[in-house]
Amino acid sequence: MDNPVPQNQPQGIVQPNQPQGNAGQPAPSKKSLPKILIVIVLLVIVATGGFLGYSLLSEGDRDISLPTSRPFGPRLVISDSFDSFTLDTEKWLDWTSDDGARVVQQDSRVELSILPGRTTYTDAGLNSTASITGDFEVSVDIVLIEGGELFGSESALVFHDDSWENQISFYVRKELDNQVVVHAVTFTDGSELEVGEKGYDYTGPFKVRIARKGKTTTFSVRENDSFVPIGQINDFYSGDGGITLHVNSKDPDFPTVLSGFDNFVLQLL
Repeated sequence: MDNPVPQNQPQGIVQPNQPQGNAGQPAPSKKSLPKILIVIVLLVIVATGGFLGYSLLSEGDRDISLPTSRPFGPRLVISDSFDSFTLDTEKWLDWTSDDGARVVQQDSRVELSILPGRTTYTDAGLNSTASITGDFEVSVDIVLIEGGELFGSESALVFHDDSWENQISFYVRKELDNQVVVHAVTFTDGSELEVGEKGYDYTGPFKVRIARKGKTTTFSVRENDSFVPIGQINDFYSGDGGITLHVNSKDPDFPTVLSGFDNFVLQLL
């Protein structure tokens, strides 16, 4: 008896011999292999998250394009609340001009002081070890603890180049009527420019901020829940530099100075 023809199979067509796969199933033809490989590649890319970060190019171009945009947020953030018993020497380098000045970390802040009886210019500073390039924001709390009632003292947040010929100084000082003035000033190649100031009837703390974007620098003081601009300067020095917390005592009165600095934050943008 002749073998029956399979149903729905046109007569006269010869079926090719197909190799058998697992469990007797036909193995995939050679023509279907490229499609299967493409599906596998796409599944791997999606599973690893690469589909969002890379673009698959045409078969004739085997290069892979990488994302070039920078993640949102600052390039670097450095902060210090000065809560430990010793200064963090990875963040700071302290110095004084002579033995008439002091830098001490205590009472959850760093205190810079000029001792009484000075007759020559005396200063003390705390240099951030971070190098600043490009746009940045830096803020710190400054409080006048003792002294400073006479002319000739400043407690400041300073951005400066290596020579200090180009600097941005945001300082707090007392006037003769005991009013406290927050004062912004810049120096370009040694020439001073007054930028702005504002008076207050208390000794702080004042949260002062310097923000540079391109060649524009803005000085602000935090009042309640927001920063209030004190002054702004355009076309100022836009090169590299560093940050210093600084106090001084100078002529005409060489006053005693004791100021506290706290809650320092530096962001490179």
